[in-house]
Amino acid sequence: MIIKHSRFPLKQMLTVGLLPVSLKLAYYRLRGAKIGANVKMGVGSVIVADEIEIGEGSSIGFGTYLRARRVKIGRFARVGSVSFFDAETIEIGEDAKISEQVFVGGLSSPESHFHIGARTILMQHTFINAARPVFIGDDTGIGGRCSIFTHGSWQNMLDGYPVTFAPVTIGNNVWIPWQVFIMPGVTIGDGATVGAGALVTKDVPASSLAVGAPAKILKTAEQYPVRPDQEHRKLMLRQMLDEFCAYLVHAGLAVNRDGQSETDLVSINDRTGQSHKLVVCYEPVENLLRLPVQLVVSLPGLANSERQLLTDNGQMWLDIANKQRGGATLPVGEELAEFLKRYGVRFERMS
Repeated sequence: MIIKHSRFPLKQMLTVGLLPVSLKLAYYRLRGAKIGANVKMGVGSVIVADEIEIGEGSSIGFGTYLRARRVKIGRFARVGSVSFFDAETIEIGEDAKISEQVFVGGLSSPESHFHIGARTILMQHTFINAARPVFIGDDTGIGGRCSIFTHGSWQNMLDGYPVTFAPVTIGNNVWIPWQVFIMPGVTIGDGATVGAGALVTKDVPASSLAVGAPAKILKTAEQYPVRPDQEHRKLMLRQMLDEFCAYLVHAGLAVNRDGQSETDLVSINDRTGQSHKLVVCYEPVENLLRLPVQLVVSLPGLANSERQLLTDNGQMWLDIANKQRGGATLPVGEELAEFLKRYGVRFERMS
């Protein structure tokens, strides 16, 4: 063979991969990599690339291998253990999460590009063939054991058998549950939902529901999803807070909650005796700084002036209406933001 292209870089994994994380990061920086603060790389994990950029707070699990000409990982992204990535370019967005044993690779070509957006998740045992570009947008969930193919070929094209090479594009805020198979050339629009176990052979329009094998459109944008009114949103957020408080109590923390019509004030004492306080605002609240809390959560949203005041005061804020977060990075805010992800509530980092 003219081109030597080994599947696994055993030499790097047994040398660079076994270095302590501080020495491993120093090695990559000496080779020109741009790596932010508080980055972690597990034992045996390696990156083989001409250009490497890793944002602050990101982590790569043990035994994971990334190979590309350019690798870019956003802030606070997490890549699980024993995963494999091989493409021309690999781009993983801010706060994205890739679970264990995810495979991205297959036939190599100059068009092998893999991109997932901010706050997107790929669950375990997902297989993505990136012979052609695979683009997955922001806030999208890909369930476990899903398969995404950009090529379909085996039998001889010159004998009349079909051969297909085409990119796959999946938009923002798409939900693809477990064991979905997506064929080459498919585009799935923003806000679409695909049923579990579906075989997607044709485009799925934005804000629609598609199920079956092959997948068929059951509901269109006019029917899906059904938007709740503000009173229903308040009720749902209260129920989320109920479950969050129960979750904290189950973990052994002391929780005190003072619920009002406009706000919920929650005080949490952890096992070290440290106190954490947050307020959930269901209606606009005047003079937020008078509230003795570290975290402000606003259902109706925050004005820019309120955001700035809270940030300057060393507080953290979660703006549910605008799906954004900012201010300080505090344990109580990180815990709640992570908990809300199970309900599909995610926040873009504004600072």
